[in-house]
Amino acid sequence: MKTVAELDAWIGERIQGGFGQADMAIMKEEIEKLKPGDIYLEIGVDEGRSLTVARYYAHPDVWTIGIDYIDSPNRGPYMNIPLGWNPQGTSMITHGAKTVFIHGDASMVAKLWNKPISLLFIDGDHSYEGVQKDYNAWINYVKDGGTVLYHDLDHPDVRRFIEDTYGNNIEICHGKIGRVRR
Repeated sequence: MKTVAELDAWIGERIQGGFGQADMAIMKEEIEKLKPGDIYLEIGVDEGRSLTVARYYAHPDVWTIGIDYIDSPNRGPYMNIPLGWNPQGTSMITHGAKTVFIHGDASMVAKLWNKPISLLFIDGDHSYEGVQKDYNAWINYVKDGGTVLYHDLDHPDVRRFIEDTYGNNIEICHGKIGRVRR
């Protein structure tokens, strides 16, 4: 199994994005806690760095599910990442892996959802309203004892939503990820 640094180098040759080694270490820590049959759900896959990390470190029988538009014309200017690698590409979704990528609106998918989520990663629309929409659509599916990770706390609207929603009841990890245990 690759270290975080080795996996980052491997991913860096294939996938662009803003999910670095400090983020990867937190993801690794959380994803390795999941047990067979647990569900990791990611909102905002973009080109697939974080979903690749989740799948790589997850037990083979943990479901890793990512939802994003990927090619949405509404991508925020702060992302400034050209379209490229797709999560259905090289070495990410392999035969027998319990990985699902849904190309669509996460809030619409939530209306059809009925399974408990052990680890929810919110990294979609970084506007205040966008984070709030993802939170409202998915928070009730996170099971007791589950965890929610919010990415890009260095974005002002994401930070403001987190502060308004949780106050001091959130762990800030290296200034970029917020972690909440339910």
